[in-house]
Amino acid sequence: MIMFTGTNLWSLGAKKGASSFYQTLRHYAENGYQVELVSCSRTEGLDIPGVSARHVNLDWLARMGQVRKIGFAFRLLVWFVFQIYVIAVGLRLTRLKQPVFLYAYEIAGVPATLLLGKLVGLPVVSRFQGTIMKPLMATPGWRFRYWDHWLALRARTELVIMANDGTEGDEVLKRLGAPDTAVRFWMNGVDINPVHCSDEDRASIRHSVGCGPDNLILLTVSRLVAWKRLDRIISAMPEIKRSVPEAKLVIVGDGDARPEYERLVQELGIGECVFFTGAALQADVAKYISVADVFVSLYDLSNVGNPLLEAMSLGKSVITLNNGGTGSMVSNDVNGVLLEPEALATLPEAVVKLLRDQARRACLGTAAKEHAQRTFWTWSQRMKQEILEVEQLCSGWNYREAEKSIGELH
Repeated sequence: MIMFTGTNLWSLGAKKGASSFYQTLRHYAENGYQVELVSCSRTEGLDIPGVSARHVNLDWLARMGQVRKIGFAFRLLVWFVFQIYVIAVGLRLTRLKQPVFLYAYEIAGVPATLLLGKLVGLPVVSRFQGTIMKPLMATPGWRFRYWDHWLALRARTELVIMANDGTEGDEVLKRLGAPDTAVRFWMNGVDINPVHCSDEDRASIRHSVGCGPDNLILLTVSRLVAWKRLDRIISAMPEIKRSVPEAKLVIVGDGDARPEYERLVQELGIGECVFFTGAALQADVAKYISVADVFVSLYDLSNVGNPLLEAMSLGKSVITLNNGGTGSMVSNDVNGVLLEPEALATLPEAVVKLLRDQARRACLGTAAKEHAQRTFWTWSQRMKQEILEVEQLCSGWNYREAEKSIGELH
């Protein structure tokens, strides 16, 4: 298989940040596929036998895309350069490697991969980690403003895999005319090995985040970007601290918005009760979650991301917002605390109530873990289903026509 993507293998550096991309590569390789990865982004931490990577470095152009007034032109240029790179490298690789299918991971990789598939007669799979488009489709001129999303999400690939992360990507695809028979709307897998911590281990982890044995830990795990809305729990901390002096907020992750969040902490005068860990290795995230008393997720679009799923899998009480598809995962006062967006003013009160009631935290955490065991896939289960679907697609494909097309092109 040949995979094309403009997405970073790790969102926060080698083996740090979201792991769904890495898990995809790993499971295809472990199931006997030779994976050729073609990217315009870094691939640090790529240590998977059976996966080869090549990329074009467009970092400087991407940085120019952040400059106001001229950014749009540079983002468009990055997109065009990568499409050309995909076609050029893809034509050569299809001749040399004779793949059975092409795979476009996330929006930047889809248009050129679809065109390449038409040229060489190979099936194309597109894969999306969710989408920001559901609320944006109600805004004027959204097709122009988010042209790259529109082009990718409306592409008619043979198989479309959309993550069920609460952002309602299935509704977006339906509105854009994707045929139901081609769409697979699946949750990501969750691989959380039981975390067995001795008292010494637990004390060491708590010490590493600036907490003593008497502190109650509020924990959040995310990339620090604006729409993750860490400002909500930070702004609630002064009131929480007045009622529960031993409460501390631990923020696991890093990102462009970190300086802004750190300034907010200083402005509120709560530096002593907020701790930023920075980006954490994926292998260490479960350790941080294991010492949390309450897990908090207050994103704008949806909260059904892997951090929330991991916290539920580890039996933690969670506080989150009822937006996107979050309500399908968390039931208020059953397996978590689910706040309505218009009730955000009650966040400090809800947190304090939960911190003061250890029995309720234990009850909600147990129910969360039971829900996870009943309904969540492991990454092995999730990828087994995907590979089965891909192999069914390939089993019915006419590869004689593909060989003819490739031969004519070369």
